Amino acid sequence: MSFLFVILLFLMGMVAGICVALPYGPVGFLIIRRFYLFGMKSGMYSALGMALSDGFYAIVVGFGLHGILHFVKAYTLYGELALGILLVFIGVNSMKKKLELQVDEEMKHPTRDIASTFFINILNPSLIVWFALAFEIFAHIGHRHIDKVGTAVSIAGIVAGSCFLWFLIGQGIWFLRRRNRDELVQRINYITGGIITLLGVGILLLTVVKFL
Repeated sequence: MSFLFVILLFLMGMVAGICVALPYGPVGFLIIRRFYLFGMKSGMYSALGMALSDGFYAIVVGFGLHGILHFVKAYTLYGELALGILLVFIGVNSMKKKLELQVDEEMKHPTRDIASTFFINILNPSLIVWFALAFEIFAHIGHRHIDKVGTAVSIAGIVAGSCFLWFLIGQGIWFLRRRNRDELVQRINYITGGIITLLGVGILLLTVVKFL
């Protein structure tokens, strides 16, 4: 495998990581909330948790870990049920909090921030389909089979791309946060907590319909 192809795989992995990390789901919304309310460090720790879960699924798909694939597919509905319950809990708990401007600056819990978004995002089995498609595209563009080294490089690119996107988003949110945080912090807390709760309820309802 040539050096240029390795670089290409890393860059393609970054593009895939950026695409899958776009903030359109509950995890992305939760990360945005943390960026705004708790600052750059909390947001980036949360984004890292999401990126690591993306990397986990990329490893499962890229290296063909069929046992894990079958397990995830078999328990998809239970994962969605757990995701819905977890989002409702997070949303309701968030709305209950009265954030103090000086206290929440000090509320930095790296392990909790990373673990929470990791486990929430890992309950999204659709990532398997996305990464299966991504690796097919990688092989098609390169016109060759991707070996284990190439797969590892691609996965590193996926994680890097996800973190890079969220760093850029975080910078924008940080700029807005410094300009109007005093007036909006509690309102943003209620609104984001309510939306996360509604997303959780929606997922629960859809899961119940699938069970029936």
